Amino acid sequence: MFRRKTPDIAESFDYVRAAQELLTARTLRGLLESAMTSAMTIAPAATRCWAVIRSEGTDKIAAVKGYGNEFLGVELVGPWNDGTPRISSNANGDFFNPNLPEARAKLSSMGLREYKQSLIIPFRDRSVGVRGAMMLDNFGPDTFASSALENLTRWSGIVTAVLGGFMDMSKQRSLAWNLTLTFVEAIEAQEFNQLGHAVRVTSYAMAIARELGLTSLEQNDLWFASMLHDLGRLSDADADDVTIASLGYNLLERVSELESSRLAILHTHERFDGTGGPKGLLGTSIPILSKIVAVANAFDMLTSDRGDELNNTDALARLKAGAGTQYDPEMVAKLEAVLKQQKATRELQQGSLFPTN
Repeated sequence: MFRRKTPDIAESFDYVRAAQELLTARTLRGLLESAMTSAMTIAPAATRCWAVIRSEGTDKIAAVKGYGNEFLGVELVGPWNDGTPRISSNANGDFFNPNLPEARAKLSSMGLREYKQSLIIPFRDRSVGVRGAMMLDNFGPDTFASSALENLTRWSGIVTAVLGGFMDMSKQRSLAWNLTLTFVEAIEAQEFNQLGHAVRVTSYAMAIARELGLTSLEQNDLWFASMLHDLGRLSDADADDVTIASLGYNLLERVSELESSRLAILHTHERFDGTGGPKGLLGTSIPILSKIVAVANAFDMLTSDRGDELNNTDALARLKAGAGTQYDPEMVAKLEAVLKQQKATRELQQGSLFPTN
């Protein structure tokens, strides 16, 4: 009996276009899913695919195609460690035997014992070594074309280059976030009732941003604006709110990367009816990030022990009473939509603090 072989389509595969799609990915998972979609086009005998990413010396499943999302996050060791692409037909030796019983049980529930072939394609970076790998599994009647391994090795080189830049950028962004958190907490520690204020405001702001569908870049700018909206207190803790916003804007003058965040801070205390400061901006002329921070900040003032300590319902009623005069009605409505999801403020603080990256 002759086994059917799939045609070699590598000559018609558009590597440039596929690489461009990788560059538009906003999340690590999205990047890997795009990489796997292209890989399965290059090797159409593959019926399922999964990818692992190495972080701090640990390899975990970070994306899947054809498998359930319940396998995301499973920690494994595997045959990609030596950085050599190859075809596996020995599931026990390559995937099951090296792993602990809990991981073997997960692999078994994925059905890996039944695959016919698996293409193991490491993401090998010359400077840092193996960053992870993708496995293309064949459960169907076809077999991988003879050139599949060569073509996928070429594709993995492109993926690894993009992946490396993405992961390095994510690491730098995480560093900036954590340094900012530490800095703000140190400032707030000077006054007991200030503790946690910036984190709470930021969590409410990020939740509103997601309701609005803001881009990841806009969310990142909003994150810094909401975390640093009281930065001006370093210069004069007793100044009025508008002055504190202006002082914070001035303190960030040399940080060109945060220009949008600076503007958002400056105009946090503008009013929707144009009677606020420092510029007296009206309605749609107020930056959207400023309007979000204004509502998030007011909500925390109304609900926390540094303000009126109202419950969420009463605080929202107070904000709605100011909608159209002090606050943008759309921002208030989006906060109401968040609260209707019955998320406690504690949940918002823990689950919505960082941008969708």
